[in-house]
Amino acid sequence: AHAKRPAVLLAGGIGITPLLAMLRHIVYEGLRTRGIRPTTLVQAARSKEERPFDREVAELAAAAGGAVKVVRVLSAPGDAVAGVDYDVTGRIDMALLARVLPFGDYDFYLCGPTAFTQALYDGLRDLNVADDRIHAETFGPSSLVRSVPADAEAAKLPPASTEPVPVAFLNASKEARWTPGAGTLLEFAEARGLSPEFSCRTGTCGTCRTKLLRGAVTYAKAPSAPHADDEVLICSATPAAGSGPVHLAL
Repeated sequence: AHAKRPAVLLAGGIGITPLLAMLRHIVYEGLRTRGIRPTTLVQAARSKEERPFDREVAELAAAAGGAVKVVRVLSAPGDAVAGVDYDVTGRIDMALLARVLPFGDYDFYLCGPTAFTQALYDGLRDLNVADDRIHAETFGPSSLVRSVPADAEAAKLPPASTEPVPVAFLNASKEARWTPGAGTLLEFAEARGLSPEFSCRTGTCGTCRTKLLRGAVTYAKAPSAPHADDEVLICSATPAAGSGPVHLAL
């Protein structure tokens, strides 16, 4: 995803959790670099009582100084006060997005129940939003059905190593030999007693972003969270074939 293109985060229910981690990164990294990525968070819940993280979302939006817009959607507002406790009644759909989003070029990030993400994905594709601009995670047994035969980005990824690879966690002064059965670099680190920060475990939110000081990594599926060339999303990364030793600032 292009880190400067405006982002639209569409959260259904508990889908706010990984998207909140992404919003934190957008705001804090933007404050550090003095350039916050324009972002719209559309958060849907049944009622105000069932909507988590109200305070933190409001604090992040305030800290962003206008770069972050929040649209709160309730399907059953009850006693909630319009304009105070929520902004829109109903559900997130194409009609709502047309009302709250100016016409523009966006990266979309979807997270929620399977039916929620599938309906939004299909609606965005029907509006000719490119598949690679739609990043989605689902909760439930089935995954998103995309309208393209394969992820074009995944085809560009190098193969994973089929041989053991030395991995050094420099901040922790630990080194161990990763093997193909050891899982992702996050799982490998956890098995060695480390506790890196993470949220989604799917390469969506960016919480696990870590500096790569040496070597090369790859992913089974191209991650959607923005990251620099010298950064690794360890929750979904493994050493790449022929990479040599991997050194992480962890």
